[in-house]
Amino acid sequence: MIAREGFAVNHKKVRRIYTEEKLQVRRRGGRKRTLGTRKPMVLPDGPTSVGRWISCLTP
Repeated sequence: MIAREGFAVNHKKVRRIYTEEKLQVRRRGGRKRTLGTRKPMVLPDGPTSVGRWISCLTP
């Protein structure tokens, strides 16, 4: 709102003025986390296709 009115001030000065005037600063929301449980990673039970290619190339 201050920037819209044409004043150039940084966030530290704004916070200092807010605390001097005993005003509340709106807090931004935190990081959103996923809901529910995640499935465990499926581990491969055998060699991958890359492993087969490497074994074919070696004499």
